[in-house]
Amino acid sequence: MPDANDIFTVNIKVPLTDDEATKEGALLVLKEIKPTWKRELISFKAFTVGITNKILCATYSPANGTTHKEQLLFRIYGNNTDKIIDRNKEFNNWLYLASHGCAAQIYARFSGGIVSGFLPGNTLTVDNLRDDTIVTNTCKSLSRLHKLKPNTGDEAKPTLFIKIKQFLANFSAHYENKQKQERYDKFFKQREISFLHDLHCLRDIIQRRQSKVVFCHNDLLIHNIIHDNKT
Repeated sequence: MPDANDIFTVNIKVPLTDDEATKEGALLVLKEIKPTWKRELISFKAFTVGITNKILCATYSPANGTTHKEQLLFRIYGNNTDKIIDRNKEFNNWLYLASHGCAAQIYARFSGGIVSGFLPGNTLTVDNLRDDTIVTNTCKSLSRLHKLKPNTGDEAKPTLFIKIKQFLANFSAHYENKQKQERYDKFFKQREISFLHDLHCLRDIIQRRQSKVVFCHNDLLIHNIIHDNKT
């Protein structure tokens, strides 16, 4: 497993909101990590399904047509997402998972994001979830993830409830919009619903099971699952 300090770091900011500025920033990063790539042979495609990140695919198509295309993914972190996501821990976990074949290789870090390899395939659709082969392959891949012991160097401690508490700490029960406030009060306050109370109850139930601490995916939306028919 490569050390985090061994990953090439580029002190370049890639803008998040302006598409053209995003591409220009990505080109500056590519100039540093892929100096042999010619600018006129680089194309970009943005993926729009991300919630906490903006994903941009850079494709290099050699003019001779005999060399295979190369592709890299730019993952640009969303504004203020560092309040709920520990980016350094995420980065180290990614390196560890990549060393076990469970994630794409990381090529570089830049200010506010990373550059990784491209994994071929298609994101799942609702119809795919009815395909027995795809469901079986997805379960097999997740089981590989669950078998990995967290690379903490000591006794692994669960972070599930720590992360949920961080989410709740960034949640506000007060809205400037009067209608939203009324809807919130009617549903939560009048029914005496408390996220924190429910969290503590859930924690007590899970802790009694004394389950092993393993890697898991905490955002398993269908668009976060890539299936490659060739493999």
